[in-house]
Amino acid sequence: MATPKPNFRPDYDCRGGSNGSQATGAGNVNSKFKEFLWPKIDDIEMAKRAAQQGLMASFFVAIFVALIPDFSVSFYKVFPSEYLNWIGMALWFGLGAGIYYMSRLAAITAFILFVLERLLSLQDGERAFGLILALLLAMAFLTTIRATLRYHELGGDDVEA
Repeated sequence: MATPKPNFRPDYDCRGGSNGSQATGAGNVNSKFKEFLWPKIDDIEMAKRAAQQGLMASFFVAIFVALIPDFSVSFYKVFPSEYLNWIGMALWFGLGAGIYYMSRLAAITAFILFVLERLLSLQDGERAFGLILALLLAMAFLTTIRATLRYHELGGDDVEA
């Protein structure tokens, strides 16, 4: 009786996934999460898609700044006015609009403003879930900076929509 030969697949990676398009299991989840956190930006369309992370993050922050006072306690408490939450919401929506139009200044400003706001909130004793969420949003803003810089580097200004 002959022994069966092992099934050799050239696209199989012994670390838990595939090198080809047939990725399954934990390797696929890890690669998708890694692609979400640090996407490859090779062309203008990938840059636009990557910048959408910052767009969604800025809209998310805008909604929470206006609707949940605890989210913005540190940063907006400098001025004793409840209307500053609405001004903060308008600011974040404005930054989101700038990111939509691939503005490098809006992307960098959103990242810096978000990081400063989160650093100030650490003084108030932020919970672990808030810290994890803040790290994910900061990565989204950092990806947006990369995307907008790469977009302009690839000549995205010159391409007609």
